[in-house]
Amino acid sequence: MNPSDFLRQLPSFSDLLKHPRIAPLAEKLSPATVADRVRGFLDEVRAEVGRRVDGAQPPSFQELVEKLSRYITRERVAEARAAINATGALWGPDWRQPPLSAEAIEALRLAAVDFLLAPAAADRTQPSAVESRLATLCGAESAMLFQSRETALLMLLRTHGAKGVAVARGEVGSVSPGCRLTDLAKEAGATLIEVGATDEVTPDDFSSAAAGIVLQTTIDGLAMSGSRRPDLRAMVELCSAQQRLLVVDLGMGPLLDAPSYEGLARQSAQAALAAGADMVVLSGQGLVGGPQCGVVLASSEALAPLRDFNLRRLYELNPLAEAALGATLDLYADPAEAALRIPVWSLLTTPAENLRLRAERMALLLAECPLVSAATAVKIELVGSPLRSSVGGPDSWGVELRPAEMSVSGLAERLAGGSPAIRCRQTADAALLDLRTVFPRQDLEITAQLGPSEQPPASGVG
Repeated sequence: MNPSDFLRQLPSFSDLLKHPRIAPLAEKLSPATVADRVRGFLDEVRAEVGRRVDGAQPPSFQELVEKLSRYITRERVAEARAAINATGALWGPDWRQPPLSAEAIEALRLAAVDFLLAPAAADRTQPSAVESRLATLCGAESAMLFQSRETALLMLLRTHGAKGVAVARGEVGSVSPGCRLTDLAKEAGATLIEVGATDEVTPDDFSSAAAGIVLQTTIDGLAMSGSRRPDLRAMVELCSAQQRLLVVDLGMGPLLDAPSYEGLARQSAQAALAAGADMVVLSGQGLVGGPQCGVVLASSEALAPLRDFNLRRLYELNPLAEAALGATLDLYADPAEAALRIPVWSLLTTPAENLRLRAERMALLLAECPLVSAATAVKIELVGSPLRSSVGGPDSWGVELRPAEMSVSGLAERLAGGSPAIRCRQTADAALLDLRTVFPRQDLEITAQLGPSEQPPASGVG
């Protein structure tokens, strides 16, 4: 095709704006921004085609749409990108923050509208309103909030770890992607004392360790198959008898044991405190369902050194995030309502039958996609899903996509490079969309991005 013929068949401005890959971008940026970038893209295409020598193959319509999508979003590459999570895993190195509830978003917005007063100096030694609500909710005497769980652990080790910190050898790993427990201890000036074997530790192992703190921690996403460690109550008895501080790090664990969440293989902060733990640490953006933050629940006496630390303000939680967390805690008054309103819990409590019906509908639509040779609704068993190693929970359903003319990794890259980005799991011969972590509102976005693309009728360049 010579350049003149290609320019005559170039899709119009309006055709491109209405394309299923392009139209959703107007909601993420703005209609004016997308329209401006489509015009700029068409100008660049015309200029490029004009420079082609006769016989050079111009791009196909589908290639044009792909390039236009990247062109529109290229200025946002360095920013945090929203994405569709079809991995089945609620957290991991790919994710910075799970979605917040509408109530948390509104609370954050309202807190950002006006100037916020700083608390009086005398008030800084007392729990904030949100911290007090946290403590009451979980049955703790007091609570304290930090920028992140990692920061909370750092402060705890810095203020309480001078006499050594005993930890099971199998639990010395990454607290989060890029942050190791050993690095936190080094920064805090605390000595970690590893006890037991990698796959087994007993109360006697801890008893003989010369340490002022015993730390039980959770390595999220690490499958400790066959590993054994002491029951929490046994550790409570040991630490009480030896006058040691027992710190339980629940990682991304939940605040409460609620009936709606039965089947989730995670101990709650409420249960750990009831069992006798002295301090409980967990992340606000995990199963708590709030913004990124670190939560420490303990007695007022245990938290006093953290509140009195002279550089404490460096680690305090941002007031906007604290407002969002407060709104999230309000939802806990009704566990059934929390399961509907808090996005993470909404995903986890979706019935498998609901997921099956969605997967079957999606598979029918995606089977027409030219990028795949087959799309099949599949049940995802309890064993084998990344969600299970980090949370535990019900089985799932998803869509297995077998690529047509590319590798599985190539198809996964194509999904990840789209707008919105779609992150999936990969098997030996297929890309797997696990609907356990996909919101129903996102089903249409997936099918629009991967659905069949028809060549539009020839039209003017508009």
